[in-house]
Amino acid sequence: MGFIDKVMRELRQIETVVASSDKISPSDLLHKVAEIVDIPFVVAGGFARSIHATPRATGDVDVVVASKDLAALKSSFEKAEFKFKETLEYQKPTIIKYEYRGREVDIIDYSSPEFVDFIMESCIKKTVFTRAYSFMGLEALLVTKLCSFRFKDKADIVDLLKANKAVDLDTIKVWCITLGILDRFAFLSEDHKNEM
Repeated sequence: MGFIDKVMRELRQIETVVASSDKISPSDLLHKVAEIVDIPFVVAGGFARSIHATPRATGDVDVVVASKDLAALKSSFEKAEFKFKETLEYQKPTIIKYEYRGREVDIIDYSSPEFVDFIMESCIKKTVFTRAYSFMGLEALLVTKLCSFRFKDKADIVDLLKANKAVDLDTIKVWCITLGILDRFAFLSEDHKNEM
């Protein structure tokens, strides 16, 4: 059994524990998004983090699309009876939240089209739950975690660094400069051995 198969088995087990009968499971929600969206998208957040490191329970699906496709994505969601919830303005990304059968889908909208292009171009394809998806690449994922920089993002960064010895720090630094978060870059080189 390969690494991805083990990760997906563990995610299913986590999902079973957190699922409730009135909510769609996160993996079924991911399938639903793939069924209704006919434009390229990249899976981010907890699912992407689980591809690159140990599985982490996630209750939502996070996606990124090219800026030119944002309106089409919103239209696909609304036609499929996803309900718009709210728009959150974080320091760097804007999060557009939709709800479907008790779970959220977050569209992550970055202010830099060039960064979104990088996310789209550096994604990795993996087959999980019997379907191929594009997941955010490691360096892009680390930059997005530095953008949000909440406690759980810092914990994810630590786990991602522990699980991946070959991280392209130069690429991450360039995007940190571009996105105006260079002050957070130092977190990558701090000693996290005794954390989390």
